[in-house]
Amino acid sequence: AEGLERIKHNMLFYHLWNDDFVQRIKVAPGDLASEHLGMDLHTYSELLHSVSVVIHNGALVNSAFDYRAHYAANVMGTVNVLQFALSSSSLCSFAFISSAVVLGGSEGVLKETQPLLSSHLVHCTGYAQSKYVAESLVLRAAADGNLRRPVRFQVFRPSTIFGDEITGSSNNHDSVNLLLAGLITERICCEDLDSPLPQFFNLVSVNYVSSSIISIATTASMMSSSLSVGPVFHLVNPRPVSLHELIEFIRKAGYVLTDVPASVFCTQIAAISNPKHPLFLFKQAYSTPHSVLVFSSTIEPPTPPDDSNTKTVLSKISSKH
Repeated sequence: AEGLERIKHNMLFYHLWNDDFVQRIKVAPGDLASEHLGMDLHTYSELLHSVSVVIHNGALVNSAFDYRAHYAANVMGTVNVLQFALSSSSLCSFAFISSAVVLGGSEGVLKETQPLLSSHLVHCTGYAQSKYVAESLVLRAAADGNLRRPVRFQVFRPSTIFGDEITGSSNNHDSVNLLLAGLITERICCEDLDSPLPQFFNLVSVNYVSSSIISIATTASMMSSSLSVGPVFHLVNPRPVSLHELIEFIRKAGYVLTDVPASVFCTQIAAISNPKHPLFLFKQAYSTPHSVLVFSSTIEPPTPPDDSNTKTVLSKISSKH
């Protein structure tokens, strides 16, 4: 009952709940980091022989935590879910929700078929590092030809997931929303070339991400014979949004944001002491000016990661309907 109430509470917040869902949702409370996923043996065994699709989206996400803090939930949790998948007698499809943050620091346009190198991880957050290790485990399972039954593995790498296209509902605690809320709270912004703020954001709607994952995870296994794509799918926006566009959006909504030099901005952010402040977790990152070597009068948006696999499969699925 408690698990269902948590789901209902979250769906009500995002304006998604329908009372009919009570009959359609079966909740098995557990713990990803525990043996048998924290479930009793009867429930675990029952699911082993009845689940056909696993979408593993459980994770700890905290930009301030290091790799060790994320290890139990994100790495060992994935090990345990994989163990469940590999022991199942009914599973057809396994979808792991990774993140485009695993690409951070890599040079050039990253293709879905391109192996990731670990050399850039030293500059990534603990969350990104844990996702890199977890998806490596899934990709290793995907390459194993000795499974007890054919299972199609998929790794999805969404960029920053943003609000619902219809209702506008969004996660108030993701990094972009916290940044915007923090700027509104401080009533300042910084568009200096030395600004510590990201200049571009690759935002994708939750509608696109969720519908793409569901479509591919539940259909790709049935179409596997006609697909010649790898197991990795990038869910990205071909047009990144600039910091300037977000600032103008806030201003048009009626909020006052004063553009200040980087030195002033960083000093004001460094002075934040309230742990509940939207920018408290980002103090270290936003308290030091970022020197940019400029070769032209404009800063060009980064080229989004390649998403050919995603487009190919979604196109094939669409043609079947």
